[in-house]
Amino acid sequence: MTLSNSGETSYNPVIETWRFLAACIVVLCHYRGIWTNQASYWDLTATGVDLFFVLSGFVFAPSLLQGISSYRAFMIRRFFRMYPLYLLALFVYASLPGKPFSWEIFGSHIVMLQTTLHTSWVYAYNPAFWSLPPEWAFYCVMPILVYLIRWQGLLVCLAIAALVRITFGVWVEPIVATNMHLTFANWAVVNLPGILVEFLLGVLVYRWQAHAHLRAYHGWITAGFIALIAIAIWLYGQWILGKQPHPFIGNLVGVIAAFIYAIALWLSLGWSGSWNATLKQRAFYVGALSYGIYLFHNATPAWIKIILPSSSPWILTIASVLATLVVAHLAHYGLEAPLRRYGRQLSGRFLPSQN
Repeated sequence: MTLSNSGETSYNPVIETWRFLAACIVVLCHYRGIWTNQASYWDLTATGVDLFFVLSGFVFAPSLLQGISSYRAFMIRRFFRMYPLYLLALFVYASLPGKPFSWEIFGSHIVMLQTTLHTSWVYAYNPAFWSLPPEWAFYCVMPILVYLIRWQGLLVCLAIAALVRITFGVWVEPIVATNMHLTFANWAVVNLPGILVEFLLGVLVYRWQAHAHLRAYHGWITAGFIALIAIAIWLYGQWILGKQPHPFIGNLVGVIAAFIYAIALWLSLGWSGSWNATLKQRAFYVGALSYGIYLFHNATPAWIKIILPSSSPWILTIASVLATLVVAHLAHYGLEAPLRRYGRQLSGRFLPSQN
């Protein structure tokens, strides 16, 4: 695996496949409501966002472990990668029928502060938008994280981040109103203080991917991984499914899921060498669609309901999935990819010359 000139990992078919799988998991999480609102194990698909955070940590691990040659160039690339398509999606959701408009809420989304004050801001337009502020905050504090990792080491930083997430989870309060102020603990577990542990898990996977002594225990790690999943599912059924547990328990689900996803990612990295050219091409294609799928999948059911108001759950689901794929394709090749190329060109002006 090589590095780009901005310190990111280059495209990897395994990572691109995981991106697409993460987007599919999130789609399942939101589309299950088309069929039923009853509690079930399908609710675990809400952890798809945790997988995205782990993948982001892996992709930007070189920047954290080796430093960023030009932070300005890095942020320019991140802006054009993330913000334009998000802004388009925001206008799409704001224009949907039945969406109440408020300049305060809309403005908070424009500057990616929707997870800051009120619970009504977080899900006002698209539930998936909540994950973008901590992602952007992760980019913003990278120079600080580089210093902390060099000073204390990755494992110490990871342990502290996990302790912070769990500690704040103790004081998380149940959401009792759709327009209540977020307490500091509620804010912390859905923003960077709490989410940082998931990013750092991805960094740890990157650091440990080539450790030969770990690969020697591949079989044992795989067996432990399967056992961990079984235990997690059993505990979920005992503690959460069909109950109203304290939010601390729900907060732990995200942390445990992130650890499980990190192990799965580590186990799968050894497969990248066996991909032929056709499989790699398909992996890169579906990976390229993942951001558009993530942003637009909650809008397509609303459109389908307008076009086919009496459609069955089957028709609504299938039509929404197909429409989401089409929209993601058009959004990527029509807007996302051209602006990413422009961002690379613009950021190149601020990169140190390589002789």
